[in-house]
Amino acid sequence: MTFIQSVKTVFKKYAVFYGRARRSEFWWFYLLYSIIAYTAYGLITAYIYTGTSGFIITVILLILILLGIAMPYYAVAARRLHDTGHSG
Repeated sequence: MTFIQSVKTVFKKYAVFYGRARRSEFWWFYLLYSIIAYTAYGLITAYIYTGTSGFIITVILLILILLGIAMPYYAVAARRLHDTGHSG
């Protein structure tokens, strides 16, 4: 499963906590989630240390995006746990 296919599959199953998820589906989406999270963290840190107001809109947008992809991340994690024989 490619990166694009994995992300599409996760967003199609936005809040589905039952079933199973492939290993590649979970890890590709985890990569996307991590990139967005570290970018948000870096921008927040840059805003705190520099104090410029230009970053605030970008930071707010990244936080909203991060919150928007939190539910599919937890859903794919639960499905991956089911695939490994654990309860989600």
